[in-house]
Amino acid sequence: MKNLKIIGKVATFFGIISTIFVVLSAIITYFLLQIASPTAPTEYVVFYILSTILPYLFLTMLSLVIAVISRGIGKENLEKEAIPQAQPAE
Repeated sequence: MKNLKIIGKVATFFGIISTIFVVLSAIITYFLLQIASPTAPTEYVVFYILSTILPYLFLTMLSLVIAVISRGIGKENLEKEAIPQAQPAE
């Protein structure tokens, strides 16, 4: 139970950090393309930025899914512990 909370917090942290890297990588790549080839077509710029941020985007989605699942399992365990079990009739 305690481990699920820790896993959820760590996964949320990595999801936030990966999101920051996605945004920074997209911005830096955009400005780099504007400096290197200002006449590049828009589709090229979009596909190049997407290919650059795809690994970070994958890590973001993966860690956020793990965070949501681990927190959901943790809440289910808390609800099961909070419900008192019925005593068998004697």
